[in-house]
Amino acid sequence: MKNKLDAVSMVRKIRDKNYRLTKGMTVKQRLAFYRKGAEELHKKLAVNQRIFA
Repeated sequence: MKNKLDAVSMVRKIRDKNYRLTKGMTVKQRLAFYRKGAEELHKKLAVNQRIFA
């Protein structure tokens, strides 16, 4: 069984997905999109820190 991480392929998939999601957005809309994602990640990390603390 192959258990190898293909980082280049993974990054390419993430970039392609983000391009599709943000295609046609203005700069302000893209900033809001990424800021919202960052905020959600920070909330998730804060919850995980409380669980494992």
